[in-house]
Amino acid sequence: MLGGLTSLFVAWIWGLNSWTLSLLNCL
Repeated sequence: MLGGLTSLFVAWIWGLNSWTLSLLNCL
């Protein structure tokens, strides 16, 4: 359970970071 939440949190952070970088590249 804890491992699943941790991997989900990491995936969310990674996705958020990649989205932010994509947004910055468009500016």
